[in-house]
Amino acid sequence: KLAEDGRNWKTYRAKYLEVAATECSLSIVAGWESDDGTKDWEHQAGVARMLFLITIPTLLRRHIRQLRTAQEIFKYFAKLF
Repeated sequence: KLAEDGRNWKTYRAKYLEVAATECSLSIVAGWESDDGTKDWEHQAGVARMLFLITIPTLLRRHIRQLRTAQEIFKYFAKLF
């Protein structure tokens, strides 16, 4: 889990990317692969976003609610922390 104050961001980031590489497509999180309209892409993008939502505190979820993609969320946290 990511700490509310982001003190463990570097560790969290490394673990998130490791899990994303095995559970969903790291290329989606990195923005290397854009939406091709397939169900597979939608599924992988949803898994990548959900991975954030289940591993961050409620307080931080409020900040990313309006962000649509895992890539946007990742960039937001990278800039914030």
